[in-house]
Amino acid sequence: MTTFAPLGPTYRPTGLAGWLFTVLALAFIANCFVAIDRHSHSVSDTFYGLFPYAGVTLLLWDRLAQFLSRTPG
Repeated sequence: MTTFAPLGPTYRPTGLAGWLFTVLALAFIANCFVAIDRHSHSVSDTFYGLFPYAGVTLLLWDRLAQFLSRTPG
């Protein structure tokens, strides 16, 4: 059983581990957004501060989804 399934250019979680990792990744990005936005003075400050965290998190999520969407064998 795979944890992620392909959905166009991205993936969708299908197993418990996939949903758990997706929720944790989104919670981490939301937490970073709140922490960064608290000290930002403009939208661009928030964007530039959030981009490294969200970008790396989403790249990691995509790599893991790609790896876990393969069928064994």
